[in-house]
Amino acid sequence: MGNLVTSIGANLFQNCSGLNLVTFGTGVTSIGTSTFAGCTGLKSISIGNNVTTIGDNAFNGAGLTSVNISNSVTSIGESTFYACESLPSITIPKYVTSIGAGAFSGCSLLKTVTFEDGSATLAFPSYNTGADNYFANPEILYLGRNITYSSNDVPFDGITTLKTLTIGSQVTSIGQNLFNGCTGLTSITNNATTPQSINANVFTGVDKTACVLKVPAASLPKYQAATVWKDFYIQGVAGNCASVGNVLSNNASLGSAMVIEYVSNDVAKIAALPQANAVFVSWSDGNTQNPRTVSLCGTSFTANFAVCGSTAVSAIEASSVQIYPNPAKNELFIQSEQPIDKAEILDMSGRVVNSTNSTTVNVSHLPKGTYFVRVFVDGQSITKKIIKE
Repeated sequence: MGNLVTSIGANLFQNCSGLNLVTFGTGVTSIGTSTFAGCTGLKSISIGNNVTTIGDNAFNGAGLTSVNISNSVTSIGESTFYACESLPSITIPKYVTSIGAGAFSGCSLLKTVTFEDGSATLAFPSYNTGADNYFANPEILYLGRNITYSSNDVPFDGITTLKTLTIGSQVTSIGQNLFNGCTGLTSITNNATTPQSINANVFTGVDKTACVLKVPAASLPKYQAATVWKDFYIQGVAGNCASVGNVLSNNASLGSAMVIEYVSNDVAKIAALPQANAVFVSWSDGNTQNPRTVSLCGTSFTANFAVCGSTAVSAIEASSVQIYPNPAKNELFIQSEQPIDKAEILDMSGRVVNSTNSTTVNVSHLPKGTYFVRVFVDGQSITKKIIKE
């Protein structure tokens, strides 16, 4: 089409089954209703770089196996690619702001749908009478930006074929019922550093305990505390690391373990926090440092606790090192059956804020909060948690 052509009229090439090549001139800005509908011989199309609007039913029933939508397009009409049964994937550019009902419905081979990352909100207008849903049976979905839709016309509601969902970092809100009934979901990757606040009905019907949720490693604690998201099987992901391991306790009644700070990517400071009747023995790799800095890339760490005085506790721990009062306000006292070599107080980041060889420790200058006291006796150490009032 020549560069002087600015629009292609409705029905112009409808049912031209022998048409197999279309080249758009630089002047074309719109494609009319049903322009290429029924063109079964048309296998590939690249929408011109100046086209802004693709009309209703424009390629309805065409034989397309490849579609390239240019960044100039802002609107895709109703049933535009309806029943393009040989189309395997589609990418919606970040500048498209409206997609009509049934736009990709009936595309039985359309398994991969990508909405590019972008800041502009994409609207799915309400269906007209008799219109079908937006998509048929995609299996892989990348959602790179915020979308809006009618509460009665939810674009991905009930798509049981959807298996893999990736949410881009620019997505700040997820509307109600968006993935309701997507019972086939087994993997979700959410790249947002702050978990979106969502309603419980967003993932109704999804088996959250079996569905893996991959999130940025540094945001793992946020997702573990966030409503709905916390119900998934969560894994942290960082850089080239396929998955970030967990920090666990061997016995929750004796103590807990946690990431207290992410240093970078998958590198974190972890801490074991024993209860009053227990002591920390070692990590699952045999290391006894607490807190410590580790790489969680593909590796989990379990803190091993034991009851004070049990045979599982090392010599120093069996000597009944006592630290009191707890909580403490001005002074902290260390009582040990053997002379101590050194005592350190560490903040929650693992930084040593006080070090002494005395059994009386002045803590009056420390801000209120949680600290660790690490006591060294005869080449061994024991770590306990204290509260500074």
